[in-house]
Amino acid sequence: MRLVSLFCGGGCFSSAAAELEGVEVVLGVDSWGVGVQTFRENHPTARIEARTLPCAFTELALPSVRNVHLQLSPPCVAFSSSRRGRESEDEVALGVRLLAWSVEFAVRHGFGSFSVENVATEGVYHVFERVRAAHAGKFDFCEVEAGKLGGCSDRTRLVGGSPPLVDRLKAAPNRPICTIRQAFDAAGAPIPTGATHVRNCSGRVKSGETVFSLRDAATERALTVVASRALVFCDASGATVRQLSPRESAVLMGVPRIKLPPKAKDALRVVGNGVEGNTAKAVLTAAMEALGADPPEPPEPPAPPDRAAIDAAITESVDGHVRWFAERKRARETVLQRAAREGVARGKVLKIFNALASSCTTPGLPPNSPSKD
Repeated sequence: MRLVSLFCGGGCFSSAAAELEGVEVVLGVDSWGVGVQTFRENHPTARIEARTLPCAFTELALPSVRNVHLQLSPPCVAFSSSRRGRESEDEVALGVRLLAWSVEFAVRHGFGSFSVENVATEGVYHVFERVRAAHAGKFDFCEVEAGKLGGCSDRTRLVGGSPPLVDRLKAAPNRPICTIRQAFDAAGAPIPTGATHVRNCSGRVKSGETVFSLRDAATERALTVVASRALVFCDASGATVRQLSPRESAVLMGVPRIKLPPKAKDALRVVGNGVEGNTAKAVLTAAMEALGADPPEPPEPPAPPDRAAIDAAITESVDGHVRWFAERKRARETVLQRAAREGVARGKVLKIFNALASSCTTPGLPPNSPSKD
């Protein structure tokens, strides 16, 4: 199977996937210069494009979509729970555009195997739900927890893609817990003397003291690896031993052998924004199984698809998704403002929204309908 990775970053997904037999990385596309160079170092035989997405199909110069798995990891900053309430309208619009374009591009251009991953938050859920309603039978999604797939750090993502792939992801068996120490031992990396736990960089103040979320290296997985701050080795009281290096963060992310840029800040960004290694392998394994289970594809018609017309339809559809999301966001803010005027706590209203998001689906939602919440 040939792997094409859009929004490839430094190549965490492709580096993990390339360890599987039968996977050939053929193309990576990203606009971040450091990421492009890092991807090139990890995949010297692949074609690398420093390009800002979205782009037209013809710009990628793909000879065919057959035996290709298309992986897309659009930026998650607009949807991250850590940014809730601080994201600008432009950030949200761009985030929705890139996420919706990723799915529309894969579906409308006829990729038989594709995956789109992003953070498991309400905004992504609603965009995926809307696109699934618009492309019934061609797109589905599910929540994927890296820890259940053998990962040694917390990382929960929403993964969308072709329904046969998603069905196999849903049915993937849970693997035994991989502890921090087991991961470091497997990678041949020592844990510092005196370090028995791993914690996040900043804690919360409780009764005048700073309290940290600790994970026991011998018995537990680590907290989520992020791009902004490294995790910390510590003792049982939370006292700092030292920060994890980017290489050690890569061990927790399931890509211990990935080549990283020399600057620590860039290296942590590559790892923290990447796809966890066990998750990547699970996605590609599901993709290969799905393609193997499908009947052979019929011969291609003599006349090639009108790619320009398809790209124009994608643009029109994506604009509709952006407008819908903006209207939905404005409606939510209106409800929150009214609740505040009536003395209802904002947190209570947000809990109601979250409960509705987790319990309600909209299978019959037409492409330009407003959200039900």
